[in-house]
Amino acid sequence: GINGSCDTIVTLSVTIRPLNYDTLQISICQNDLPYIWKGLRIDSEGTYNTSTKSNTGSCDTLNTLLLTVKRLPADTTTVTICISELPYTWKNKTINGSGFYTDTIRKNDGECDSLNILHLIVTDLIFNYSTISICSNELPYLWYGLELINSGYYTGTLEGQNGACDTVIALNLIVKNLIYDT
Repeated sequence: GINGSCDTIVTLSVTIRPLNYDTLQISICQNDLPYIWKGLRIDSEGTYNTSTKSNTGSCDTLNTLLLTVKRLPADTTTVTICISELPYTWKNKTINGSGFYTDTIRKNDGECDSLNILHLIVTDLIFNYSTISICSNELPYLWYGLELINSGYYTGTLEGQNGACDTVIALNLIVKNLIYDT
């Protein structure tokens, strides 16, 4: 000791308390993302950890989330229509062009919602334009069942067959007079 005194023995008693663990395992539907847990924004499935400070003097808690994300069941339908069939109605929605459209079916029984997906392909009309020059002695000119006897611009529509779009037809008919050599 100091100045001839005895040494002092100090006994320190330390208690090591184990960390508290809190593990949560849940499964959610894809449309429930983002998921908020302990103030964290979670955008995908996985394992997430955070700790919570104790307010009572006990040890902190290590929180673990095991998150599984169930994919939404989807039914995709592809439909091809002609532009003349627009607007197109699907699931009480009016659609005015090509694209992908979704309709969510809400479930109330703890199951995940499901998606109906429409892939709409809109095809243009087919155009068939032609210019023909003939001599007057070749009249009448037969064009899609019509007998034409004069120069002119003629148009029509041929109805599509077997699901094909209609065809817009146009003819510029030029009738030349015969030249007589006397």
